[in-house]
Amino acid sequence: MKIMLTNRCILAPLKEADFNAVAEIYANETARQYLGGAIPANKTIDRLQEATADENSYDFTVHLHKTSELLGMVSVSPHHEPGDMEVSYIFHPKYWGNGYARESVLALLDFCKNELKLKRIVSETQTANISSCRLLEGLGYKVECRLERFGAMQTLYFYDFPAQESGRAISQHKIKPQMVTESNRLQIGANKMQKIQIHDVVKEEAGVIARGLSAYNNSQVPFTQEPPFSAVRKCIKDGDEVVAGILAETYCWNILYIDILWVKEEYRHMGYGSALLKEVEEQAKEMGCKLVHLDTFDFQAKGLYEKLGYTVFGTLEDCPEGHNRYYLSKKL
Repeated sequence: MKIMLTNRCILAPLKEADFNAVAEIYANETARQYLGGAIPANKTIDRLQEATADENSYDFTVHLHKTSELLGMVSVSPHHEPGDMEVSYIFHPKYWGNGYARESVLALLDFCKNELKLKRIVSETQTANISSCRLLEGLGYKVECRLERFGAMQTLYFYDFPAQESGRAISQHKIKPQMVTESNRLQIGANKMQKIQIHDVVKEEAGVIARGLSAYNNSQVPFTQEPPFSAVRKCIKDGDEVVAGILAETYCWNILYIDILWVKEEYRHMGYGSALLKEVEEQAKEMGCKLVHLDTFDFQAKGLYEKLGYTVFGTLEDCPEGHNRYYLSKKL
């Protein structure tokens, strides 16, 4: 990532030397007033270390030109729900009201458009955070929806990067946001049912669908973890070669889901699969998880899972034909 310059600020890729200064901001109650509260420095530093190793996360510290003093941090990273990248920002309160956030986010939007080649970006903020809402709206963001998340009403904004047509910039979407109420829901549904057109889904639309379901789930059973989806991925190497790995995630209510467990053929029956499972389970327990579930085919690793304490709670027969797919769970 490159260094970006604005009129007054320097945006530099996050580095370890800045961890303590950034952690000080995250430990500030005022800075984190609308972000879930202050975070202890050691936890922030752990998160920053993970962020610098994440290929899908782009984090920049913001410094003053004249003094090099650290003002805050701006980031581009995957949104809580799949399908969108999110611009986020945090600044020390003593620098609020000087336009530094606006200046820095503008530079980051340029980075998203020209370097990451994104067509759309989102930002989410508590609806009660009037200053943040005004900042985003002043930059040209539009409201996509309002939802309750993390125990507070949130406003999800989107920003479509202008496409060029006949020498003029045009907006890809013109949406007038509205809150759908029960009183008009049936009428909307009746109107729409008269003409149903089914379309293929593009990436941006997949994000809308995923966010819609996630918002509904959170409204029915409030999420207990933040962020709602957190990847837990481990591997074993022989030299530089990956010979075994596990892809899992904790989701929404501190539940662990094992998506993929794989061991290269010549390394099987050596305890690699068991070791990976136990490692992920321990990390999940530290994150507050008390339940794990997965599925496997009859030609895969059902016996291994049962040996490690998993029990079958469901069977899908003839999937594929002549074989069974098993669904297993375990209390942590």
